[in-house]
Amino acid sequence: MHEDTRKDISQGIMDFLQISLISTKVKVGVVGGGRAALIKVKNFLEKGCSVEVLSKDFAEDFKAIADEKLKIIKGVYDKAFIMDKHIVILALEPGEALEEAIKHCEDHHKIYINCSDFKEGMALMPTQYRGENLCFSLHTSGGNPRATKMIMGKVTKQLEEYDEFIGYITKLRNNAKALEHKENIINFLVSEDFEYFHKKEKERLIITMFFGEEISEKIFGGE
Repeated sequence: MHEDTRKDISQGIMDFLQISLISTKVKVGVVGGGRAALIKVKNFLEKGCSVEVLSKDFAEDFKAIADEKLKIIKGVYDKAFIMDKHIVILALEPGEALEEAIKHCEDHHKIYINCSDFKEGMALMPTQYRGENLCFSLHTSGGNPRATKMIMGKVTKQLEEYDEFIGYITKLRNNAKALEHKENIINFLVSEDFEYFHKKEKERLIITMFFGEEISEKIFGGE
C-alpha cells in the first residue's frame, strides 16, 4: 500500500533544505502545458537545465521558445515520462491525474514541484541572484513570491557590492591552499580586517607584514 510521506504542514512553519545543483547536469520533466508550466520551463532553461514537457495541449507562447535544451512532447501522461528525470514539475489541475503523478514521483523518489499548491509538493523554486562570483537564492516560508522579489531587490544591491571582493579573495585563497600555514592565512583573507585593507589598497602590504615577503609573493603572484 502506498504510504503518503507528505507531512501535515497546515500548521506551523515549514522546514526547508537548501541545495545548489549543477544545472547543466539536471534533467527536468514538466507535466502540463499551461501558463504555470511555461513559467517553470523558462526558468529552468534560463539556468541551463535540459527540459522535456509533456501535455496534450500547449499555451501559444511555447511556440516562441527556441532552445536546443527543450523537448516538447504532445501526449497523455505516463509514468515512463518521469523515470529519467531528476526533477518533475506537476503543472496540472487538482484531480486524479495530479494525484497519480504525485504517487509516481514519491514511489520513485523524484524531487517534484506541485504548481497547484507548493505545500503539497516536495520543493519550490526560489528567486535567484547570479553574479560573477556569488549565487544566492531566497523564498518565503509561506509562499509569497512578490514579497520575495521585493526583498531580493534590496539584498541584490548589497551582494553586488561584495561580488568583486569575493572573486578576488577566492583567487588569493586558492593560491594560499598550497602553503604551510594555509589555515591562518585563509582565515585572515576571509575577514573584515582584510576587506578593510583591500578597500585602502593596502592588502599586499598587510599580508607581507603578517606573513612575510615570500608568502605574499606566492599569494599575490605577479599581479
